[in-house]
Amino acid sequence: MNLISNTILGITFLTLSTFPMAGQNQDFVKSNLESQIMDTKPYPGIPEKYFSKGDAYISGKITDYSRELNFYNITMEYVNPLTGEKTVKEVPIDDDGSFSAIIGMEAPGFISLYGGRNWISARYYAEPSRTLNIEFDFEDVQRLSENNSSRGRIGQRVTRFGGDTGEINRQISACPPLKDCDVRTLAAEAVPRVAAEEINANYEENKKIVEDYISSNDLHPLTVRILRNELLGEYAAAFGEYEHNRISNMITKPEAPSLKENPDVAFYDYWKELLTVSDEWFLTSSYIEGTQSDYIASYFPYLFDAQTRYKYDIHFDPMAFLKSKGAVLTPEEEETSDWFASNVGKTLYLTSRESNDYHNRFIMVYELAKRSGLEQEYLNYYSDQQRKIQKQGLKDDNIDTPYNVSLQADAIKRFTGQDEVPFLWQAIQTYILTEGNELNPDDYSKDQMDDIIDRIKHTNVISHPVLTEAFTKFFEKAYSKRNYELPNDERGRIIKDIIEPYKGKVILLDFWGTSCGLCRIHIEESAEERRRNLEHPDFKQIFISSPVDSWKADYDKYVEKHLADETNVWLSESAYRKIQDLFSYSGLPRYVLIDRDGKVLHDDFYFEYLHSYLYDLGITLY
Repeated sequence: MNLISNTILGITFLTLSTFPMAGQNQDFVKSNLESQIMDTKPYPGIPEKYFSKGDAYISGKITDYSRELNFYNITMEYVNPLTGEKTVKEVPIDDDGSFSAIIGMEAPGFISLYGGRNWISARYYAEPSRTLNIEFDFEDVQRLSENNSSRGRIGQRVTRFGGDTGEINRQISACPPLKDCDVRTLAAEAVPRVAAEEINANYEENKKIVEDYISSNDLHPLTVRILRNELLGEYAAAFGEYEHNRISNMITKPEAPSLKENPDVAFYDYWKELLTVSDEWFLTSSYIEGTQSDYIASYFPYLFDAQTRYKYDIHFDPMAFLKSKGAVLTPEEEETSDWFASNVGKTLYLTSRESNDYHNRFIMVYELAKRSGLEQEYLNYYSDQQRKIQKQGLKDDNIDTPYNVSLQADAIKRFTGQDEVPFLWQAIQTYILTEGNELNPDDYSKDQMDDIIDRIKHTNVISHPVLTEAFTKFFEKAYSKRNYELPNDERGRIIKDIIEPYKGKVILLDFWGTSCGLCRIHIEESAEERRRNLEHPDFKQIFISSPVDSWKADYDKYVEKHLADETNVWLSESAYRKIQDLFSYSGLPRYVLIDRDGKVLHDDFYFEYLHSYLYDLGITLY
């Protein structure tokens, strides 16, 4: 979340030079509200329950649409506020520019629209079991996009609204632009105390803009609720981004002036205000995803002794072995010997610094073995101990997620003064443990994951019944989504045509684009290994891109330089959108693993696990 650009409700607005300044806000609001009426259907009222599953019915029209524009689909994307899972639908556009879709929702929230070589970029409020009608001119959207360097979600500025939630969308989109806060510069130049003053001043100015808009217009109470929640989220995001970037400077810019001081507890008062919000409607905002990572990266865990801990089971005493073989220890080595003797058989939870000390102790043991002429005996002993550990199904070190989740939750309770884990923190943890990959199903067997889930539930870190259900079902689905047949429809046919020449091999589909920096890094860093495996008898990697993420000229140039000898597939935008719909993704890179018979082994594969996964299938890369 970048507060350098003007954002509210997750929408990036045009710069203040494009839209009216504060003194002109009333005329701006009035003209926007009047121009965005498509029908006068009143909003039917706030849903009785926030968590209410159902289908949202979205219909729309691009009034100046023509097939000559060379795009034939609109992509709709909904993010589940409970788990972060994305529903991506590829919606065909009729000849007259109309389109419609049904999107399953877990709660009220925003649905994003993309299309037309990314000229169309907008975000609309929708609700389960209710309708939204939208209408806009492609030329208007394109004109605004060309004038906006960030090309953010500005399409709603020229949209006309109707349907059940049309009134709420009109009122949200008419809120005046807010003032920028250059958080990145603050993170480099201002110590926390000074940064807090500037962020607070910016918040007060933006709060006045929002409150003036609310008081000067007859807005629905839900609009008011969403605007205020989003403003609070943006305020917290500014602090979180500042601290995240400031901590990052310890590595990238260790001489940055902002590092001369660390924040005190009062610096995090913004967080206390946010976490004590009991309004479930805050989940409609776009600020859940980054909050937990901001916590981990900030100084806050140090203030509450809640840094991430690494679990170490001390199964054996290497110093005792060397002493039994006659090794003579220095006083420093005797201290390490005492440490092993007092901790063998125990489970320790160590911070990063303590973990470094732990590993340094093993280095000391090895140096003692070399000095004593016992190097080979020690290595044999160490290998025997590791085999015993593995045979018993034990681990000597790992990150114990339930322990750390509970540790963080206890810190949050102390900080907020609450007896129970605040609802919003429960939601943040649910989000980060699921789609945030804090718990990656690829790292655990189904039984191991079930045990982890039970431990987290028993700590009451996640106790809200809806969140508990979402948390559990996410992992049930994660283990059931693998090893499935491609569907017998147009989406499945596209993939089957691509993989048909390589049946009998395990296939990695690599979806990438020239606009994706991480894609290019993976491609360039793995070039030598791919060269060795181009003619591998059991494995094939296929690179797939489209106009959605690559301009054709850039694509051709990049392929010629980096992928000339590879198997490359260029899909039309229409075909690519169908694949996005099949595998439910929007971001890149995306990896899909196909087995020898054309069945999907894993449709959200981690590239880093390729060697170990293939090895389990009996395939070794050269």
